[in-house]
Amino acid sequence: MSTLKALADQLYAKSLPPEWRWSKLADLLVCMESGSRPKGGAVGVNSGVPSISAEHMTPQGLFDFSVMRYVPRDYYENMPRGHIRRGDILIVKDGATTGKTCFVDESFPFREAVVNEHVFICRTDDQKILPRLLFYWIWGGTGQNAIRTRFQGAAIGGINQGFADSVTVPVPPITEQSQILARLLTSMLYIDVAHSASKARIADFAALKSAILRSTFAPEKMRHWNLRTIKEISHLVTDGPHVTPTYVPRGVPFVTVTNIQSGCLNFENVSYVTEDDHKQFSARAKAERGDILYSKDGTLGIPCVVNTDREFSFFVSVAIIKLKHDLVDPHFVAHAMTSPFVMHQVKRLGAGAGLKHLVLKSIRALELPCPPLQEQRQIADSLTSQLSIVSQAERACTEELNTILALPGAVIRNAFQEGV
Repeated sequence: MSTLKALADQLYAKSLPPEWRWSKLADLLVCMESGSRPKGGAVGVNSGVPSISAEHMTPQGLFDFSVMRYVPRDYYENMPRGHIRRGDILIVKDGATTGKTCFVDESFPFREAVVNEHVFICRTDDQKILPRLLFYWIWGGTGQNAIRTRFQGAAIGGINQGFADSVTVPVPPITEQSQILARLLTSMLYIDVAHSASKARIADFAALKSAILRSTFAPEKMRHWNLRTIKEISHLVTDGPHVTPTYVPRGVPFVTVTNIQSGCLNFENVSYVTEDDHKQFSARAKAERGDILYSKDGTLGIPCVVNTDREFSFFVSVAIIKLKHDLVDPHFVAHAMTSPFVMHQVKRLGAGAGLKHLVLKSIRALELPCPPLQEQRQIADSLTSQLSIVSQAERACTEELNTILALPGAVIRNAFQEGV
């Protein structure tokens, strides 16, 4: 591994501009330290000095202070390490989000703050490299790859202080760093503008979908339709097996909420169960074309019409609704279940303080507007056509957003390879 790394460093070094040099991350820092919390943690401490953890750091390198944590002031004043200063680089050091990185600039809202034991403070020697320039390198693709390749531990793994001794950083001459940083800041500003615009367009498409549904299921229209419960329009409402199956590399697809989140059944990234388990699970309920799958745990209220004859099983987080097809059209029912009228009921009936869930009794009690069957089919055809056009445009915007999200890493790589 060390030989391969040395070779990679040599190849990368050839692309460095003249007068640049490689430096160990540790040699660019004046300190690398983590903080601490009182015994029992910071939960329940409602005042004091802000304690910054992984939950306050986003993958985009920003802070999110929507949920605050604190340490008591007397504890803060006796902490030997972990006090945050302007210009510090914070790195999540362990757990599932190891590597998340943020920079403490002048916009950081707290005059006094600390990190907990899961976050490193990297304080830069600004005579060797500008702090924000080093932040960009660590936050960018190359720095994140370095973190991933040095991840240790199987359960709650992460990086330790040896990480700084094992990682080398391309360092430009100090006289060039301000120009490189200025270019990076300008590029990041343009990227932020494009990112915000792309997210706004996606939000607009979501609002357009809601407007189409509100118009279709407006109160003045529904006044002339019958209201029927899910129980009345179906002959079975149940859910998947109340056990976690043993997954196998190949077999029968096992569908979870993840596979229906788009409103369409998606067998990508699906898990599999054995034929024997599938037969056992199907004894409870077998999914067939024209049935509706419905998310009942976590993300509530997503309907999905089964439009395949492929055999599959489904988890307890997914309910199946077997409709009376002489009363209702499945595509109309799926659209109606996403209408504001029904989603208001879902919000009211969803139980649980943390992870929300709908019990089967509540699903059966949901009321839907039901015009005559022929009118249902006409409405379903019109809605499907309109919403598919919006969804197509929305997918194009999502692809654009994914491209924009990849830009910072490319810009940073370019800056550290080509200089000014």
